[in-house]
Amino acid sequence: MDKEKFLSWKDHPQTVEFFEYLKDYRNDLMERWAQGSLRDADNTMAIARAQMADEIVNLEADAISQFYQQRKEVNHEQAENS
Repeated sequence: MDKEKFLSWKDHPQTVEFFEYLKDYRNDLMERWAQGSLRDADNTMAIARAQMADEIVNLEADAISQFYQQRKEVNHEQAENS
């Protein structure tokens, strides 16, 4: 991924607004969880959603590049072992 394009996207006003939503959504989930207002079946899902929102907000261009590099290496290894 081109780092300049990624940073341009990350700094775009709509992206910044979306990230604010994700932060607020995460905080709301965590507050509801801490207050015990979620049913037991919802706890795991709420925690997973909060973690995913946090990962998206804190995503760096290098993480995307590393993901695809690792994926490429795994696919190459699988092809060699087939």
